[in-house]
Formats: sequence, structure tokens, C-alpha cells
Amino acid sequence: MICLASGEVSDELLKTLWMQRLPKQTQEILSVSSESLNNLAAMADKISETPESWDVSAISSRKSTESTQIQDLKAKIEEITMMIEALANQLRRRSKSRGRSQSKSHYKYHYKFGDRATKCVQPCSFVPNCFPEN
Repeated sequence: MICLASGEVSDELLKTLWMQRLPKQTQEILSVSSESLNNLAAMADKISETPESWDVSAISSRKSTESTQIQDLKAKIEEITMMIEALANQLRRRSKSRGRSQSKSHYKYHYKFGDRATKCVQPCSFVPNCFPEN
């Protein structure tokens, strides 16, 4: 811009035009300086070289993204927890129903052999003379 103006435009007007083209944050930082246009240009270069992590809006955006990710993870954990509880309930129901059928199967030996049953699994609640002997 300085070369194009070739001394026909004041430094103050060039500074104003140049500053308008800069990002808002850089404008705010450089507006308090009374340095020459060349020095301001060097400062603007250094400001633009700073990592994006210094940008407040980038930090805010990153935090909201992390917050959303945390909420998603919480929802998935809740879903997995519910699935585990459902599976545990299924297993409990199966083991109860198996336990009942196994305990009934113990009685078939007593029904057939009475108190002479040898394949009965303890603890057994067989009461002698409860079944008619064959």
C-alpha cells in the first residue's frame, strides 16, 4: 500500500485503510499503539503468528464441543448401563426357571424309587411315604 500510494496519501490515511482490513482482534490490539505503519505491520505479523488456541472464540467453541461430547458419552454410558441391567435380569429369570425345573427333576427319582433313590442331589426336601411306591 505504501508503494502504491507513492507519497501522495498521508501515512495516517494509509494506516486507517490498512487497519480496516485487519481482523477485529488485531485492530483492537494495534489501535492503542502510536507506532509507525512499518512497525504496526511487523506487530500485526507477530499477532497473526500466534496459535489459534489464544483466540477466545476458538476456546469457547472448543469448550462447547467438549461439553457436547461429554453429554454424548454420558448418554451412551446410560444406554450401556440399561442394557447390562436388562441382561442381568434375563440371566436371573433363566437361573430361577432352571432352578425350579431341576428341583422338580429331583423328585422323579423319589417318585420312581421312593426312599431308595440314589441319584437325588442334596439338599433334597423329599419326605418319605409322600409318593406311592410302584
